[in-house]
Amino acid sequence: MKYIKPALAAMAAACLLAGCAGTDTPAGSQGSAGTPQAETKIVDYVAAAMEAGDRLTSSNYFLAEDGSVLTCKEDSWGNFAADAAAIANKKKLAVSASRMTVFTLTQNGDLYYRKEKVAEGVGDIVYATTNVNEEGRFLSGDKVYRVACTDAGNVNASLRESAPENYVDVSGGKTVTLFPWNNNFLNVSTEKGAPVSGALTGLGVDKHDFFLLNGEGRVFLEAGSGTDYTGMDCFGWKDMAVIGAAKYMEEPSLTVAGIRRDGTVLACGDYAADILSWGPLADLSMSDGMIVGLTKDGALKMTGQYAEFMADEVESWTNIAAVQVGSTSKIQAIVNAVGTDGKFYHLEYDSRWTELTVGVLNPAAGTAENSARWYRYAPDGTVSRTSDTGGWEPYEAD
Repeated sequence: MKYIKPALAAMAAACLLAGCAGTDTPAGSQGSAGTPQAETKIVDYVAAAMEAGDRLTSSNYFLAEDGSVLTCKEDSWGNFAADAAAIANKKKLAVSASRMTVFTLTQNGDLYYRKEKVAEGVGDIVYATTNVNEEGRFLSGDKVYRVACTDAGNVNASLRESAPENYVDVSGGKTVTLFPWNNNFLNVSTEKGAPVSGALTGLGVDKHDFFLLNGEGRVFLEAGSGTDYTGMDCFGWKDMAVIGAAKYMEEPSLTVAGIRRDGTVLACGDYAADILSWGPLADLSMSDGMIVGLTKDGALKMTGQYAEFMADEVESWTNIAAVQVGSTSKIQAIVNAVGTDGKFYHLEYDSRWTELTVGVLNPAAGTAENSARWYRYAPDGTVSRTSDTGGWEPYEAD
């Protein structure tokens, strides 16, 4: 089996953890950027939220401190959670909207599909938030890679022969495809767009629109859905640590926002004023009709089209360490969070149902609130679920 091993991965990892230089104040952005230091590191409270956020996904999957993989409401389709749990030193999960593809990223940059390593030197990974043409992007050194999993029989034989290093056969008759993708990312603030270059530090995604941060914290875009971002202030920003977008299609709206390494919040688009009214943020997660910010004191703020239905519950959560919004092919809107005490929070909204689904779990004790069922896939291969009387009980997965 072959897998990619980019040479410059260490540079991206170091930049992601420590922050990179950025001295300009963004031009044309809303909010006061202040005057950053000559070499700005990510402030402690933002860095802590970024680390805690790796335990969350945009789906119903969570990473527990003991290495277990947890799911809320439903057990894991296809045994993906058990395979991910078996991987040592996990950092993050990337789950497709259909939940039929799960990648596991380790602390030392190894990327796994099920229990099989497919890449090394990976700094970050995100996955498209729709189940049409499911694919993701990951960072490695000075390159972005397109990653997807397909049936081996669907792979174009001539393309594979011309670049065999871009294909990894894995279990279940599947093939993971890995293609360098840098030239598709542009900074659209200039007339023709400037291609990304240099070390890469972060990713964001909504639908099939992927955002990229380079070593200067500049924002680059690969717009996969035809949305026109031309003229948006975000492409003049620098020194960004977190970037995201919320694009709502039914009543068209578009917002791009992020947090700089010095903690400054920047936003442009339809919901920019709401975001900026929240003050300093430790974390910010956006997708579709959901925009949720985490204040420095652990409170959550929500705006966007789904706030009408979800904000009362979301904003009732306290002592939160990180937040992640998302959706699946079955659930219209999801908000996940992890508390400073290690509790996990999961909220589902779908316009087809009459009630919200809310789950709160203490993973150490196996105690769940609001009658939501949680499932635990442990590194040793055992599977359990929360019982009606509290605590974990053995469960036989399909």
